Amino acid sequence: MKVIRIFRTIKRERLLLFLITMLSLSLNTLHLNREGYGNLYYAAGIKSMLENWHNFFYLAYDPGGFVSIDKPPLGFWLQALSAKIFGFHGWALILPQILAGVVSVLILYRLVSRVFGANSGLIASLILAVTPISVATARNNTIDSLLVFAVLAAAWMLFKAIEHREGLHWVIASAIMIGLAFNIKMLEAYLVLPAFLLLIILQRRMTKLQKLKQLSIAAVILIFVSLMWAVIVDLTPINLRPYVGSTKHNSVLELMLQHNAVDRFNGVNNPFRLFTPDLGGQISWLLPLAVLSAVFMLWKAPLLRPMRLNLQQRNVLFWLAWLIPMVVSFGAATLFHRYYTVMMAPAIAALSGVGLVRLWLAAVKRKRSGWILFAGILLLSMFAITIAWSYPQLRLPLSFTIGGIAAASLLALAFMLLRQQASVFIRTFAKVTCLLVLLVGPFVWSVTPSVFGATGSDPVAGPELINRQVANPETMEDEKLTDFLLAHYVKGHYLVATLKAETSSPFILDTGLPVLTLGGYSGSDPILTQGNLQLLAQKGVIQYFLVSKSVMIDKNKYYAAWIERHCRIVDDSEFYSKSSKLNDSIILYQYTGQMFMKKNEFQS
Repeated sequence: MKVIRIFRTIKRERLLLFLITMLSLSLNTLHLNREGYGNLYYAAGIKSMLENWHNFFYLAYDPGGFVSIDKPPLGFWLQALSAKIFGFHGWALILPQILAGVVSVLILYRLVSRVFGANSGLIASLILAVTPISVATARNNTIDSLLVFAVLAAAWMLFKAIEHREGLHWVIASAIMIGLAFNIKMLEAYLVLPAFLLLIILQRRMTKLQKLKQLSIAAVILIFVSLMWAVIVDLTPINLRPYVGSTKHNSVLELMLQHNAVDRFNGVNNPFRLFTPDLGGQISWLLPLAVLSAVFMLWKAPLLRPMRLNLQQRNVLFWLAWLIPMVVSFGAATLFHRYYTVMMAPAIAALSGVGLVRLWLAAVKRKRSGWILFAGILLLSMFAITIAWSYPQLRLPLSFTIGGIAAASLLALAFMLLRQQASVFIRTFAKVTCLLVLLVGPFVWSVTPSVFGATGSDPVAGPELINRQVANPETMEDEKLTDFLLAHYVKGHYLVATLKAETSSPFILDTGLPVLTLGGYSGSDPILTQGNLQLLAQKGVIQYFLVSKSVMIDKNKYYAAWIERHCRIVDDSEFYSKSSKLNDSIILYQYTGQMFMKKNEFQS
């Protein structure tokens, strides 16, 4: 009979894990065609990378290999591979992120269940599957889902190393995986290192010398794998590779340390931003529960004598050490996108799953600590209602739903805690409503990308998508304008020059021809001197310049003054259709070799 019960339990766990996996896959793929190309800047880069191996290796943004994408290569290499296999489609670019999101759910289940049991693992994986920002990034061609997968895979390898007294090969594998994660999103991958370091230090099976040996070897391998591509690119003569985008001195090391590190913390920001509705709806629904769970699990732990911590306490510290650096970093960053917070999702899910099961068992046994679950449900339901109330589209229905489920859950929990014996029905009802009150808000948010359409270059979830207008190639350019430029295009030259990627991307995606993006992604990269630009124009390499009117008004723009001085404005009747929306925002210039001066310049 015992064997039969064990078999049934395993079968139930596998069934539930399968259903959670299917839920994750469904949320990540339903109505995926609405996403289009996602982030047009990255999509244009993939199209350019497919032109040749040179563009592929150096991560060229444009087919001519003029400037590179301002990120490391690995995530985009995977997207390019997918597009090579399946063809250049939006869904092919997103496919690696979809798979990464689903597999991350499975890895988290394994990491949690092996220490805390199947129930904790299942709840943790369910929470990750319905975390809104996890769904939004998995449905987009931003590379953050791949980053989460890479660091979770590294964590799995490290856990394998801990299980073996001489697990050096697993430690090395984990270091390699973190190095690969660095080549997906640079220093953001290193936010998990405090957790990894702590887990190795707290191991009882190894001597201090063994720990030092493993950490030293891992550090060398980590640095080597992390910097290998960056060093190769920086050692390549600058005339043989694209300019490194979003840098002032054409260096990947600068990109790593400046644009993707120091510049992200230029100023003071609100450290409590994670609890605002704007960010709370993406990631923080269960952040209070994660913190409460960690405190509960470590309340009587011998923290002053860490080597006496048991296996579960060490794992709670691991997830807490994963979470804290991210809370601090994302709370303080000024150059920040909300989808960065997807890195917090595994730790929040793990701690919430572990704590919820432990608190539930305390409530079933009518311990005083069971009232912590009661207080937690009350607190989290109020926080969820606060988030929901900030969005008029869902304010009343979602707030009343959460409030009603919370009231029923609290009533059932109070009955369990106060009565000597609670029926199976009451316990089951309390269990189900506890989960529902915690997950109904995140689940509603997580279905919005598939219901309301594309997330574009800013993958987020929630009611704000209802009214969001996402740019796509069809709305960013005019067919008649493209035909005009194609009619004047000379093979081996540039189709058109623009100041930044926002204007270039649609033309690269539509034509696959070289487009000179003078200022890189943001328009501020000093790639060419004005003398070099003039030399290109005189040689006929570039004839037309497409510039937004807002940029031309800003006289501080590096290239704008030269374009205004040396080029004539093309009459928009030559290339705009009457219905075009661009003629009020875009100016097309043609280089003529003449000097155009304003009246005040003649007077002076």
